[in-house]
Amino acid sequence: MRIKFKLLFIISIVFHGCIDPYSPTLSDYLNTLVVDATITNEPGPYIVKLSKSSTVYDPEFNPVSGARIVISDDLGNDETLTETEPGVYSTNFPGIQGIVGRRYSILIETEGKIYQSPFEELREPVTIDSVYPKVEYRGGLEGLQFYVDTKNVKENSKHFLWTLNETYKYEADEYPLEMVFVNKDSIYEPSYEYQELIKTCWKTDKMFQIFTSSAKNISEPQILNFPLIYVDTESKKLYIKYSLLVNQYSISEDAYRYWNEIKEQNAESGSFYTKQPFQVIGNIVNVNDPNEAIFGYFTVAGISSKRIFVDKPDLNFYFDVCKATHEAYVRWTNSDHPSYPVYLKFASGGLGKAGIGCFDCRMKGGKTNRPDFWID
Repeated sequence: MRIKFKLLFIISIVFHGCIDPYSPTLSDYLNTLVVDATITNEPGPYIVKLSKSSTVYDPEFNPVSGARIVISDDLGNDETLTETEPGVYSTNFPGIQGIVGRRYSILIETEGKIYQSPFEELREPVTIDSVYPKVEYRGGLEGLQFYVDTKNVKENSKHFLWTLNETYKYEADEYPLEMVFVNKDSIYEPSYEYQELIKTCWKTDKMFQIFTSSAKNISEPQILNFPLIYVDTESKKLYIKYSLLVNQYSISEDAYRYWNEIKEQNAESGSFYTKQPFQVIGNIVNVNDPNEAIFGYFTVAGISSKRIFVDKPDLNFYFDVCKATHEAYVRWTNSDHPSYPVYLKFASGGLGKAGIGCFDCRMKGGKTNRPDFWID
């Protein structure tokens, strides 16, 4: 699971019951230890990310290197993680394995301090019954709202956290790319194979929204019609084919309380006039100084996953499309200091000029390698 813990600082600074505007003192939470750690019933390796919080106005990943991190269970099994890159620690394969019914804890030693979580039981996962979209309108525009239904919940697995990964197929706006002026004395004519290579991409993004729900106080033994993300038609995401991977975590009541508070604060943090700041308490503490603020939660959870594919829906799309124009080509040729390289195609009136992003789908963040899980 990849929750963006470095943004927990932003999520946590909210405001409580004020009429007058409040100017928060943000420096109190700078350089606070941030822990991103999860163990599930799925085989490892399990990844732990360790960093320090950064300013709201200039967020960045500030890795904490050289730490000693140990994950252990209640039967005496443990494993010391290996730092694979700055601030990123991993178990080995095969290594410690999350097993339903066992209890797990994490220990972190860094900068002369020791941090530890209590042992927490790994709940039995609840199966996802279905994930499905419905056409809905927001702001006068069409889009797809995705929902999830669970199978019947277990007695000790009534609290849920969902994380999402989206993948979509898209194409470059312009095709073909006829020629490239590398410099004023060199012209490159891309091959057909190269043009095909840069035409189609797949882009995968992790959704950082937090979704939580509980079946503790409901009469039905399952979660139905729970809303996840909304995907609008102002981007290319739905234009060819779209895939959503839903990870459903069965978590403890304490973990649910933590993630639900994070979600609620995130929803309210857009206003500087609603609540005074308070810290959401996780389950990792400094063993010698319990009052030290620490961001993050060692999540122990049973996991169930489901991926769906959605073909282009019959909706109106509103995303911008870049075009190579002859006017842009003329302006370029008449420039006293024309820039290079320049990307051209035949357009109305002759050659047309556009940026490389109009021709090469990779410039929009995607990759030309088709994902192994993709189904056309």
